[in-house]
Amino acid sequence: MKRETKKQMFAIFMLVTFVGSTAAIAFMSSSGTEEKEKVQLIIDTPLANADEATYLQKNYVILKYFYNDECTACDTPMVEQLVQDLGGTIIIEEIDTTLYPDEAITYSVQSVPYYYFKGSTITKLSGNVTSDELFKAACDIYFDPIDQCSLT
Repeated sequence: MKRETKKQMFAIFMLVTFVGSTAAIAFMSSSGTEEKEKVQLIIDTPLANADEATYLQKNYVILKYFYNDECTACDTPMVEQLVQDLGGTIIIEEIDTTLYPDEAITYSVQSVPYYYFKGSTITKLSGNVTSDELFKAACDIYFDPIDQCSLT
């Protein structure tokens, strides 16, 4: 058993012995067992500016992936693989230009597929790109480097 775990068990024992079970339960529920915030990493609608700012502050990269159903070069599974490759530190907005034409105009999308990466800087890619090019574009704009990017 790890030393920290032993210390926690002893503290719980002492609380139960001297203070009662109510205090022990309160201690146990606040002793670092909080579940990490669950973030939906692939969404099919544009994010609000406030949500983008929140994710960027938490060192996520945001990828606005513009596509439509008529696009033969669009490779959604390749884009979604970035979530796995980057250890869940990227938010992908899959934006169908036929459903969200105003969003496409806002980001000056001329053709699909179009990739708009937002992090410490902005990176734009369009046309046929490889998974390696997408991975590198994301890695280059994290505010704080992540382990997955140091392997390249």
